[in-house]
Amino acid sequence: MAAIDPFVTADWLKANRRNPDIVIVDCRWYLDGPAPSVVYDAGRIAGAVLVDLDTDLSAPPGKEGGHPLPTPAQFAAAMRRIGVSDDSHVIAYDDFGGVIAGRLWWLLDSFGVRCSVLAGGFQSWDGPVDAGPHPRCAPGTFTERDFPKARFATADDVAGRGRDVLLVDSRAPARFKGEPGGDYPRYGHVPGAVNVYAYANFVDQQDWALHADETLQAQFARAGVAATDRPIITYCGSGVSACMNLLVLRKLGFENLSLYTGSFSEWGADYARPIEV
Repeated sequence: MAAIDPFVTADWLKANRRNPDIVIVDCRWYLDGPAPSVVYDAGRIAGAVLVDLDTDLSAPPGKEGGHPLPTPAQFAAAMRRIGVSDDSHVIAYDDFGGVIAGRLWWLLDSFGVRCSVLAGGFQSWDGPVDAGPHPRCAPGTFTERDFPKARFATADDVAGRGRDVLLVDSRAPARFKGEPGGDYPRYGHVPGAVNVYAYANFVDQQDWALHADETLQAQFARAGVAATDRPIITYCGSGVSACMNLLVLRKLGFENLSLYTGSFSEWGADYARPIEV
């Protein structure tokens, strides 16, 4: 299957949204805010279906972190419910430039299902919108299967990684440096990690435009992320915003990528794991 751009523009979506293989998915979610269904019912891209980060794209929080991988059955059921099949082209959006939608992108991409994120998110959309509860859509035929281990690192994978593997912490610099903040029992970062803040990929946090590729490349290069064939594992607080860095790295041509799903919410809670500050 030919590679597709991990981002599409609003103009592209307006021109292609009626294609039968397109499934538009609203991924809006807030740590402290309204439930996804509330913002979805209030207004969404016309034809969009809804997923919930907590119940569709994650298992319940626990010792494996704040947003562990969903079970294969759970994820497959969610995808079928919203009309996704193995040959669909999913367009995921949120209102944080892809920080939340990137989680769906990474899960689907790991199975080879075409998925792109709407650049600029819901704020960029000036096409038709819907409101109110969405009518039930025709179910998809997404195939249930195990998540590929090469795309999802465990804590043991991170601890035992080779010297050639780059570990990228996607959290804010203050969290990386060990300043208090966030719902962690300990502060700091996984030893040997470098820091590239996921939100630093954006020009600002209003229209959520990405920096130019040259700026993004320079940002990662300053952290030592330059060789496109080098294995890279990203992590964040709970395995969500790290997907934004995966999106950008894919855009820049990096392919050997993996997500440490448990991220620091798992690592920091395990007192047998070392941390650096």
